[in-house]
Amino acid sequence: MSVQRIRIRHAIRRRQPISATYLGRRRILCPHVIGTKNCVWNVLSYQSGGESGSELSTKPAGNWRCMRVSELSRVASAPHREWRTAPRDTRPQTCVDVVDTEVTY
Repeated sequence: MSVQRIRIRHAIRRRQPISATYLGRRRILCPHVIGTKNCVWNVLSYQSGGESGSELSTKPAGNWRCMRVSELSRVASAPHREWRTAPRDTRPQTCVDVVDTEVTY
C-alpha cells in the first residue's frame, strides 16, 4: 500500500486536513472518500486552501476535488488547519465506485 493511501486513510478516519501537491500545486485538502474507480485509486476531498487549476469557489459546494492518488505527492497531515466540508447532495459522488474508507457522520 502506498504511503499516500495510508496517510489519506488516516486523515479520513480522524477528520484531519492534509497538505499535498497535486499537478504541481500545493493544496490544503479535507479528504472524505478514498477508493477505486475502474481500478484506479482516487480520493474525493474538500479543498479548503492552497492553489488550484481553477479558483476556489466562494460557494462551499464548489470546492470538491476528485484526484488520482498516484498524482499526489508530499502528503502530510495539517493539524493546524480546520476540517472543512460542504454538502455533497447538490452533485452525486462519481469519484469512487469501490469505497475503501470514508468519513462517517
